[in-house]
Amino acid sequence: MSKRWKGRQCWLVIRLCVGLLLTFNTAGADPETVSDVAITALTTAEFALVPGADIPLTGAWRPVTLTDKWPIERYDVSREGWYRLTVTAHPQAGKRIGIYLRRLNMNAQLFLNGSLIASGGQFEEPIARNWNYPMYAEVPESLWKDGVNTIHIRHISYRGYGYISPVYVGPAILLKKEYDTAFIMQVQLARYLFPVTLVTGLFIFLIWWRRRKESIYLWFAAATFFWSIYIVNMFVRQLIIPTRVWEWIAHLSIELWVVAFFVFCYRFAGLKLGKIAWALAAYVGLAAIVYAYGDLYQLKNSVVWFHGTSLAICFVLILRLTVRWVQARSPGLLVLIIGLLILFATGIHDWMFQTGFVGVTGILSLHLHYYCAPLVFAFIAWHLTSRYASAADELENLNLHLEQRIAEAEAELSVRINRIRTMEQREAVLHERERIAREIHDAIGGRFSSAIMVTNLMERKDESGGRTDVLRKILTEGLTEVRHLVTAMVGDINNSSDLIYYLADKTSAALRSVDIELSVDFDLSDESWAISNSEALNIVRIIQEATNNIIKHAHATAVTFAASDRHEQLTISLEDNGVGLNSESNNGGAQRKRFASRRTYGIKGMKQRCLEIQAKLVIEDNDSGGCRVRLSFDRRS
Repeated sequence: MSKRWKGRQCWLVIRLCVGLLLTFNTAGADPETVSDVAITALTTAEFALVPGADIPLTGAWRPVTLTDKWPIERYDVSREGWYRLTVTAHPQAGKRIGIYLRRLNMNAQLFLNGSLIASGGQFEEPIARNWNYPMYAEVPESLWKDGVNTIHIRHISYRGYGYISPVYVGPAILLKKEYDTAFIMQVQLARYLFPVTLVTGLFIFLIWWRRRKESIYLWFAAATFFWSIYIVNMFVRQLIIPTRVWEWIAHLSIELWVVAFFVFCYRFAGLKLGKIAWALAAYVGLAAIVYAYGDLYQLKNSVVWFHGTSLAICFVLILRLTVRWVQARSPGLLVLIIGLLILFATGIHDWMFQTGFVGVTGILSLHLHYYCAPLVFAFIAWHLTSRYASAADELENLNLHLEQRIAEAEAELSVRINRIRTMEQREAVLHERERIAREIHDAIGGRFSSAIMVTNLMERKDESGGRTDVLRKILTEGLTEVRHLVTAMVGDINNSSDLIYYLADKTSAALRSVDIELSVDFDLSDESWAISNSEALNIVRIIQEATNNIIKHAHATAVTFAASDRHEQLTISLEDNGVGLNSESNNGGAQRKRFASRRTYGIKGMKQRCLEIQAKLVIEDNDSGGCRVRLSFDRRS
């Protein structure tokens, strides 16, 4: 804050103080005579308890002292009456004279020598609310008499509320300044503070709306909202709702703001409410019910007790926060405690002003609470916004740190992805090697093994006659297998029909070589469907392995080859009339089961190929005692 701004603030405070002092600067040796330099204070008057808009000409006038507070007995007759005052004046040309009332409750009209010179507004319900307004009239020179002048005041109030302060008469140039100062202090300042408080609460509410987990902002916004209602009560003049309803709202708003501010302070200090929350809710609920019961007079009496209880709650809050500050030594908490002490002190003053312990004409005859509370709210709002800004800065730094961590993680992830790709490539190479090894085994491994066995026999027995033909046959068949392998791998088999015919031809050639009869049963669709090289190659190898098993182990004389390719579903089966899966045969005294070694590389290869193309393979006994190998491949799955 600049020195120039501090200087302006100090000057404003000095002007307000001087204005307050001038308001009560009454002088004059003759209290009933107006001179050109003095302000006369009229502290005695006559009163008549007569209702109506016309000045009573006769009646039971009796003397009263100003300030006059209405006793309860008056309201049994009427809540409206008239005051009559006399003042001696010597008007001078060019020097205007004014009449000024510091306070009255609830409404009044001023008359000079029978002429209306000022009115506070409506006398019918709802009555114009002038309880916090000063009243001033600058009287035209033509209405003043040189000598004794009569001032009449028509006054109306609610039961238990009515009073009227002394009347000041003097030079207009002086009284107008006092009136302006009092109007600023009592009314205009409240009008200025109301939007400030309301906007502050709305701003904090919007912060809470963006950060709903931070309930501290919501409670502060609620406190400022309820306080705004109380501030409106300081300057609202003409109501659009019944007076009883407005008084209920205005006074209950004080209890509501005390509770909301209590919860805010607890959350601010990091304390837990526990059962206190239920007690506060019960307190507000009780106040709402009691305030709604009875008339305005009963409300006025109830307000004194509940406002006193609110002061006690504030005092307990200060003690609790002080203990918390001693434990935590938080600078923000200390400032909050100081603000609460200011609110507590001004609250005690206003409660004493309300109950009559502080007079309505003294230098402190103001509601001080609403001056201080917005200042405390402004500081707390500044603190909360600073906290929000700090959180935003922390979040921004966290985001920067997070971005750096993300960049580092992305770089590390890129390295890992490259490593995984390398590993996948290596795994693909190994998988391809395994596949080629399996193809070699299935295609030509068996043939060359037989050739080696024949060669060994020839070497041991030095026989080459008939075995040369056998060796030639084995090698020829191996070459044929290699050609079939190349055919399947380069893609000569393009559809389901080609595959079935290829398998039938290959199986027939293999079985004929060992004198096994082959019969075929085809159920082919009119339109063949495409099949990939990989799928064709795997199916060929599965059927080839099944054919070899029949030749080696089944002891069969006949085989049925059945195939179907309907609705993109391929089914191929080989069914023999051999010994079956579980039968035993003797060979040189040794017993062997068909497929006795199910863990051989060939059987594993058949199963692995089925998994690769998502086909189903079933090996089971058939009804004739032989074996059935059935492969199902659904292209739609």
